[in-house]
Amino acid sequence: MSQTTVFAAKDIITMNPSRPRATHVAVRDGRILAAGSLDEMSEWGRYELNDDFAGHVLTPGFVEGHAHAMEGGIWDYTYVGFQDRWDPDGNRWPGVTSFDAVLSRLKEAEAQLPDGETPLFAWGLDPIYFDGGRMSVTHLDQVSKTRPVLVLHSNGHLLNVNSRILEMAGIDAGTNIYGVLKDEAGKPTGELMEMAAKYMAYRQTGNPFFGGIRTPSLLSYAKSAVNCGVTTATDLYATFNDDSLAAYEEASLTPGYALRLMPAMNTIEQPITEGLELMRKAMAMNNDRLHHRLCKVMTDGSIQGFTARLKWPGYFNGRPNGLWNMEPGQLAELILRYHEAGMHLHIHTNGDEASELMLDAIEAAQEAH
Repeated sequence: MSQTTVFAAKDIITMNPSRPRATHVAVRDGRILAAGSLDEMSEWGRYELNDDFAGHVLTPGFVEGHAHAMEGGIWDYTYVGFQDRWDPDGNRWPGVTSFDAVLSRLKEAEAQLPDGETPLFAWGLDPIYFDGGRMSVTHLDQVSKTRPVLVLHSNGHLLNVNSRILEMAGIDAGTNIYGVLKDEAGKPTGELMEMAAKYMAYRQTGNPFFGGIRTPSLLSYAKSAVNCGVTTATDLYATFNDDSLAAYEEASLTPGYALRLMPAMNTIEQPITEGLELMRKAMAMNNDRLHHRLCKVMTDGSIQGFTARLKWPGYFNGRPNGLWNMEPGQLAELILRYHEAGMHLHIHTNGDEASELMLDAIEAAQEAH
């Protein structure tokens, strides 16, 4: 019979209402065998008692159903969020509570970069805390007019850039791209909403947030998860290519990797046929710590970014309706083809119009297949 280890604890919160508390937990073959008193654990046969957690409170590992592995790597860039945050190593990063404080932190970060065109990337911005104000190109040009400056919002759906990025990307008053926000005079404000508009900027600098998955960032992601008691987590918007798939596999096979990871491939980043081929390739790499199965569909945007697609009467503050990340007809076709192939779809919707579109598309796909 396999060896049984019984762990003693100060308290074990089982989350089982029929047995909410325990003092010992038995483990065999890497799985939980039972939880209860030491006498009850001894009834399972011979065991080795482990006191490593005798002074600690134990809980089951939590499952994080909507997270992003970029959490492991974004700490290489400047944090400008409103709330205090802790990085994977437990260091506290204080929030910034005004636009002036945001600009001050960006200027400090810019001064540390080498001369030239090295981009300044920042993340975590959430303008809803700033009395309805919006960041603009005028703000970021105070940081630099010569260096590319890119600030990702906390929701991940919006990006603010300075005039240097607008110039590099060829974005001006004549640009007719979905998501390029303009002021009353028709000039770009530097706010880029959703994937097509953001891509214009990232094409110039690369995307270190969602497009930069590497083994070290996945190892840090696991540390961040464990800090929160999470042992199973998603990477719910992932670029799949040879480099990222290799990184997922390498990280998950690293001895002691403390996370079961479920990446979700971004389905609208490549043609449908190519995406299905990528998913089949990824699924062949699955192991005990890595489970490729999810296919992410980005339908609309975010509520707090005002890019979600709403039915009548729309946004209370009068903002124009949000954005589709792909035309509705194309989204319906994507749902049909992935469902036909037996893939597991994770569909992002925020607005009620987007939700209705996807429910209709799912129904049509199920009727067809």
